[in-house]
Amino acid sequence: AKYKTKHSPLRNNLRSGYIPAPPVNLENLEEHKMKRILACLLAVMMLATPLKAFADTAEVETEPEVETEAVEEAELPPLTYDYDELVVGTTMPMYGTFFTSMWGNGSSDIDVRNLLHGYNLVEWNGEEGGFMMITAWDYAFSMLLRMDPEIEKLGGTPRDFSFLTGYQNYINSRTRFVTQMDGNGWNVNWDDDNLQIPTFAGIRVINDTRLNITISNTVLPFFYELGLLDCNPYPMAVLAPDCELDDDGDGVMIRGKFNAEVLESTIFGENGYLVNPQVTSGPYRLVSWDGKDAIFELNENYVGDANGIRPTIRRVVYRLVNPETMFDELMDCRYALITRTAAASQIQEGMARISEDPRYTTANYPRSGLSFIGFNRENAIFDSEVLRKAIASAIDKDSFVDEAVSNFGLRVDGYYGLGQWMYQLMNGTIAFPAEEPEAGAPAADVKAYEDEIAAWEALVEEMEALPRYEYDTEEAVRLLEQDGWTLNRDGQAFNPEGDDVRCKQIAGQIVPLELKLVYGQGTAVAEALNQLPEQLDAVGIGLTVEGKANLLEQYYGQEEKDYDLIFLASNFDLLFNPAPMFEPDGAYNYSGSGEKKLYDLAEAMNETEPGELLEYCQKWMAFQKEFIEEEPLIPMYSNIYFDFYPLVLQDYTIGEYSSWANAIIPAFMDDIPEEEPVEEEEDFFLD
Repeated sequence: AKYKTKHSPLRNNLRSGYIPAPPVNLENLEEHKMKRILACLLAVMMLATPLKAFADTAEVETEPEVETEAVEEAELPPLTYDYDELVVGTTMPMYGTFFTSMWGNGSSDIDVRNLLHGYNLVEWNGEEGGFMMITAWDYAFSMLLRMDPEIEKLGGTPRDFSFLTGYQNYINSRTRFVTQMDGNGWNVNWDDDNLQIPTFAGIRVINDTRLNITISNTVLPFFYELGLLDCNPYPMAVLAPDCELDDDGDGVMIRGKFNAEVLESTIFGENGYLVNPQVTSGPYRLVSWDGKDAIFELNENYVGDANGIRPTIRRVVYRLVNPETMFDELMDCRYALITRTAAASQIQEGMARISEDPRYTTANYPRSGLSFIGFNRENAIFDSEVLRKAIASAIDKDSFVDEAVSNFGLRVDGYYGLGQWMYQLMNGTIAFPAEEPEAGAPAADVKAYEDEIAAWEALVEEMEALPRYEYDTEEAVRLLEQDGWTLNRDGQAFNPEGDDVRCKQIAGQIVPLELKLVYGQGTAVAEALNQLPEQLDAVGIGLTVEGKANLLEQYYGQEEKDYDLIFLASNFDLLFNPAPMFEPDGAYNYSGSGEKKLYDLAEAMNETEPGELLEYCQKWMAFQKEFIEEEPLIPMYSNIYFDFYPLVLQDYTIGEYSSWANAIIPAFMDDIPEEEPVEEEEDFFLD
């Protein structure tokens, strides 16, 4: 069904940056994979509120049917839980970066941040046992802190706030000022009017409850314009205890010693704010973290989420599970939630177990991200687009995906995920956002509507026709030879019958094509990755595969990179912006790729007027085509996540949230089923 564009809930949600993920029917996923019809992959998904305006969606079962002997619930004893405590298990480790993404962005650490950091003005100080007010000054400090050049000296990645008026002037002034003050020992009179403290014109603090932020008109239009205002408050009193923030009428400034030395003492260490943020403003506060278990207690001063809902579960334990025993522990009531399960073997075991026990259930939701193999571009051989394509052609991606996620995911060949609204528009999950003229409308309006529908349909055809790097050893060999990998270790012509690896003469040296691929230690896809050496060996590429405990530290450049290829899983931000990842020499370009055209195409997406969905998707498609042409990394698959939990965990609607940490705010634990509300019939056409 069509709906009126002016009041489109899709448009409204895009402006706020959030599209809830619908549950997925997996029965026909394998059939779609076999047919390679991307446009139909998730067409049977049932949309969740507030996307009910997309009508005529058939009711579907959200769990695959498993044939098994039914077990009557009455035959089973009641489950025994402490309803004041929720124990959550994850297969993805925590790294202890519980304060911003400047020192890493692991998915489990993001969950922790969602628990800890919110927006409210009053919070509980766990160390002092009292209250601490968070005001507009802390929001301003949060922005100044995250953009500060001193962060880079501590191994972090400063945020780019160049969209704010006066950003570059402030950064330049801060760099000069800190250099000068470090040389003078910071022995100054901060009340001296002659002291030229850097001032940021784009941020003004009017009073304790009023903040003025000025966006530079040079960056507008910007498709996710409200996303530019994203800011959690961080406590200046903790992170810069001897400083104060001031506003002289021309913008905010930091008075006092504020440099890398100060931040190192407050952010790092056993009790530093990075791993032990005690002054926070989210629904929960951190009690302890020992490297494996993170324990949280309810923040009594949390005033509620965007809907005014406060959590009722008083204590949360978040821990790394043992994949081999996690479902035994779930059935033994040692966990009340196992979240973000992705490996096919784990999902299959979980589905089999809950099919035998009606006291448990599952929820699934499409991933807004993908798994991929990245290149270490510090190794100059990967600057060759031809070599990157050769490696992609030497990998049996379909076999890999079947081994890793089976029917619970789909191979991808571009930079997108199943849960992204752009992708869902391309495959029919979401109806085209075009306003159909009413009967008797002028011919010009009818023509405009037909042209818009035709433009959307053209995009669907382009999506279906996107190129793929199929498993083709002959093509891989052709590309390797084109790139000059034609020698053996002795400098003679490579003979596949007797030589082990291909070599190339680089700067007068014979360089063997021997590569090392690393992945996160303990990952469930290790077995699939261990198939790759044999495949690459068939075309003359040597490959070793190794699990790493410090994978992200190497990827983010915090430790020396000891790899050529890296297998990673990435979930996109709600406000999709790939530009920083491909900005030449950019702070967030962790792979070091230099594809300037990709950066320009990503920036073009950003520069779309908010609400212009067709134009944005046309630019998104241009980005995807160029991405596949340049192959800056090798996309592998996007998948469906599964959460497993007992029925006593009620109102856990994970499909409507970006993380379990947000979904548990309205959830509660009780063995008495909640009465289903009586729903009134809805008009799916909006005014």
